[in-house]
Amino acid sequence: QHKRHTTMHRAFELFTQAALQGHADSQFNLGIAYRDGMGCEQSYERAVEWWTKAAEQGNAGAQTRLFRDEYLLQPPRPSNTTI
Repeated sequence: QHKRHTTMHRAFELFTQAALQGHADSQFNLGIAYRDGMGCEQSYERAVEWWTKAAEQGNAGAQTRLFRDEYLLQPPRPSNTTI
């Protein structure tokens, strides 16, 4: 368990370094790390920030994630159906 935690923390550090240098795939992966709390404190807001940076560079995974999550996070529309 400790080795896994250390490995995830190291991966988070490496993704952060590359993401700060503008590497779109690392920005996308850093978003996943923040979303899942892998190697860092979980933060959906930080995940969206990094996915946005990656999407702006054309990263298809980040573009899909942002579109899908935006759609899924919309409040439910009122139903006109009565039970």
